[in-house]
Amino acid sequence: MTRAFLQLLQLDVASALYYHPLCIVFGFYVIFMAYVYIKEHTFYGNKARYATWFMIALFLVVYIIRMIYIFPNAPMSLEKDAVIFRLIEVIKN
Repeated sequence: MTRAFLQLLQLDVASALYYHPLCIVFGFYVIFMAYVYIKEHTFYGNKARYATWFMIALFLVVYIIRMIYIFPNAPMSLEKDAVIFRLIEVIKN
């Protein structure tokens, strides 16, 4: 998601959608939640709750689809030099 937003900041929408297809939807979600907070002065109303659960479900569905069809190819590749892999190596040895 970070790479997608960095591409959006550079106005490269195609690359942003390549990195994460929900980056624009998430932007609308943030704007909607700001609107709800301004109107209702809370994030705990029904509109915010339904929107949040909808976003969680949408992110899970997209995650599962991307894991089935894309992983481990780009843009969902593993970085073998990541901290977690180094920790696993330390624990194994």
